[in-house]
Amino acid sequence: MDKRKHMGKDKEGVIFPVAPNLFEMSDSYLQFIEEIKKEIQKQRVSVVMNANTSMICLYWNIGRAILKKQEEEGWGAKVIDRMSKDLKIAFPEMSGFSPRNIKYMRKFAQCWGDYEIVQRVVAQIPWRTNITLMDKLKIQEERIWYAGKTRGKKRPLFQNHAVSLCEDENGRFISYDEAHYICGILNSNLVREYMMNSSDSRSFPIRPRVKIPKYDKTNKIHKRIAFLSKRAHECYSDDREIAKILNELDELYLNLIE
Repeated sequence: MDKRKHMGKDKEGVIFPVAPNLFEMSDSYLQFIEEIKKEIQKQRVSVVMNANTSMICLYWNIGRAILKKQEEEGWGAKVIDRMSKDLKIAFPEMSGFSPRNIKYMRKFAQCWGDYEIVQRVVAQIPWRTNITLMDKLKIQEERIWYAGKTRGKKRPLFQNHAVSLCEDENGRFISYDEAHYICGILNSNLVREYMMNSSDSRSFPIRPRVKIPKYDKTNKIHKRIAFLSKRAHECYSDDREIAKILNELDELYLNLIE
């Protein structure tokens, strides 16, 4: 029987766990969660710009770190419940830190022990697809085959320019919302078509000749573009929703540069 703290009345087969209090956690956990936070902080803008790829690599690193600690110290499920709470508090604007998803990160690291394959193959497909592969297929060769079949169908523009785009003119890291604002503009249909037609479609200038006004957190259009970019990252595999978002991004960008 699951001995974790939980909410509501007991119901057979159903449990809503509550994270243990922080004072119940070991010093080892406190050090561990701070290291995870630093890793997320370091990668968060890259996750915005690289969309799927960096996010999945980050998930693998988190899952690998959990596995290592569980092997060394025998951590149980309550640690994941506590991790979920701590990461949601530290990064309220980011999704993906539910206990269920963190458990999938751990399973992901278990399924894919070779980081080179993660980067080359499975980081190129949506996270939901990876979850399906883990749940439905038990043979590693089959997972690799299906991952190879689905990879490369959709990829955001500027996949490799995250580092160049995540700093302002003074070398300071831009905010999470500003990163999404820039990402939304660069991946709009209008700007994307311009970039594709003014390049060889294989490489793009690090500083593209695209008008992008300085981000203003009080500007409604700027905030809406940032929101739509976040939304696009959440529904990455939904073609109809992505099409709606791209159409609205085009309208907003035209209003922005008038």
